[in-house]
Amino acid sequence: MSAHEALRRASRLGGDEPAARIVGDWPEHGDEVFRVLAQLADPECVTFADRALETRWVDEVLKYRETS
Repeated sequence: MSAHEALRRASRLGGDEPAARIVGDWPEHGDEVFRVLAQLADPECVTFADRALETRWVDEVLKYRETS
C-alpha cells in the first residue's frame, strides 16, 4: 500500500485492518507521515519495502537495535 493509504488507515492497522507494507514513492512530507504512523499505528503492523525506511522504523519506533 502507499504511504498515503497507510496514513489514512493508521489507527486501524493491527485492529480491523491488516498490517501495512508501504511501497512506492515516499512523499515529500514523508517525515510527517512517518511521525503520524508512529503515533497512530500499531508499530508491529507497519513495514517498508525501502530498506532505509525500514531500518529507520526499526531503530526509531520499534527500538530494536543490533548490538555487537
